[in-house]
Amino acid sequence: MEARATAAAGDAAACTRAMAAAETEFVRSRPEEDPEWIGYFDACEFTDELAHCHRDLGRAAAARTHAEECLRLSTGDDYARSRSFSHMVRVAAVLAQNELDEAAALGTAVLPLVERTASARVRGYLDSLVRRFTAHSAHPAVREFLDRSVPVVGRLPIRRGQ
Repeated sequence: MEARATAAAGDAAACTRAMAAAETEFVRSRPEEDPEWIGYFDACEFTDELAHCHRDLGRAAAARTHAEECLRLSTGDDYARSRSFSHMVRVAAVLAQNELDEAAALGTAVLPLVERTASARVRGYLDSLVRRFTAHSAHPAVREFLDRSVPVVGRLPIRRGQ
């Protein structure tokens, strides 16, 4: 959580130190000895936290790598809400890499996940993601994604220049 907080504050050096310390502790951890309340925190959750940190620091390639690793590790329906976050971090990373067609396709694939998840936080992530896309609304694939997101987000994002 320290890494997430320092990433959100834009402190790359502190975030990098916190991620390194967290990784050291995570590798040394013994899940069978952990308290029950942290039992959900597995390798998938750890890589998702790293993905969020890198996204917040503007490190798109690293964010994408970690989000994709989390999604690879995550199977089944147990963590559908968490996977929704990972999917959206991956979409944001692909968008930040200026891969507009791929980002729009991945974003469109996320919409049904958000619709099935009764979570205000998941919808907040989608809203934030949609806002990231609006800077590219002149691109046809992006415009299509934005139009498809309206029923899920509940409003049409404002287009630049309007």
